[in-house]
Amino acid sequence: MKSSQGELTVGLFLDLFARYSDSLKDMHLRRTSALIEYETCEKALEKAKPVKKAAAEEAYEAAKKTFEHSSEVGKKEITAFTQLRLLNASDALARYAEQQMKISQEFHTQLFHSRKALLELEL
Repeated sequence: MKSSQGELTVGLFLDLFARYSDSLKDMHLRRTSALIEYETCEKALEKAKPVKKAAAEEAYEAAKKTFEHSSEVGKKEITAFTQLRLLNASDALARYAEQQMKISQEFHTQLFHSRKALLELEL
């Protein structure tokens, strides 16, 4: 019973860890998209004719702001992920390993007593 609870707990933790990893992957995808948009606007600004220069400059500044904001948020997310989640992973796996050791020791003790009782039986 304890073993299945420990496995369930570790399983849930690993599922949560995988979801956080997927979230980081999505964040990188959004940041990459923002970078592509930023570079596209930069090229459009360089090639813009004087009539459309103001609109191109506005689009460029908006794309630049979006990219810089996503970069700042990304740094914070990555720092939080690596520090907090990896510490939690270490703790959860250590607790799971300790629980498995305890279960193994209890099983060994029960097996030893059962063997001893069998040897003492007179047939």
